[in-house]
Amino acid sequence: MAVIATVIVSQIRMRLPVLRLTEPVPTVSLIHVLTTVDEIATRLIASYEPERIILFGSRARGSTEAGDIDLLIVKETAERPIARRIVVERLLADRAVAVDLFVYTPAEMLKLYGMGSPFVEEIVATGKVVYVHQIVEQWLKDAEEDLLSAEILFENKANKGACYHAQQAAEKALKALVIKQGGKPQRVHDLIELRGEVARLGLAVDLDEDDAVFLNSVYKGRYPAEDGLLPHGAPDDDDAKRAVDAARRLVARAKLLAAPQIP
Repeated sequence: MAVIATVIVSQIRMRLPVLRLTEPVPTVSLIHVLTTVDEIATRLIASYEPERIILFGSRARGSTEAGDIDLLIVKETAERPIARRIVVERLLADRAVAVDLFVYTPAEMLKLYGMGSPFVEEIVATGKVVYVHQIVEQWLKDAEEDLLSAEILFENKANKGACYHAQQAAEKALKALVIKQGGKPQRVHDLIELRGEVARLGLAVDLDEDDAVFLNSVYKGRYPAEDGLLPHGAPDDDDAKRAVDAARRLVARAKLLAAPQIP
């Protein structure tokens, strides 16, 4: 049965195209009015922490005519279906567009799909994934792997490699948080910019400005010809330790912030 469930989940993931978000998470206020799919999705990501958001219906098929925004939200929760809907309706109470939404757990989705539910099959066939939490998890997994590489290299006195992987761990942890908040991370390596983007999206990370500047600097020394760009030449033991420690704190904080809260 577990194998069948895994196959079904894989089919669902493979058949649904990913629709990228383009707007940052809005501030929840009485003044702001939700009007687009992006704004609604980013509100849900920041405040409800779903595992997946799927757009279906006419909007997913590319219709430009005014109509309901149909959303399927997948979230692990012990709440009754009506209680889930009430929570989400309240989160989106300041919307200026009609929204038709459904909230299912992953187990409920598997059950309905396995039973041949026309509703769920239609969503699988024509829906578009607006957000999926597994992407965040993958970024964090990659950050942890870079951190582990940095720690091993540091223990073996390979300071340049340790600093490089420490910077990569920090970069990927920050990008994971940007995605977690519904943003789209820029294709940059600048930790100052990424740190600012995370802050603008409402999260406080354990990376102060000095450490961000330092990691940016040691990252520029990843090639032999670039050693001269470093303030004091190639990184020494103290530099490598500082880089690894800063990355370790940031990755730990990012994992804590990204962990889903199950009511």
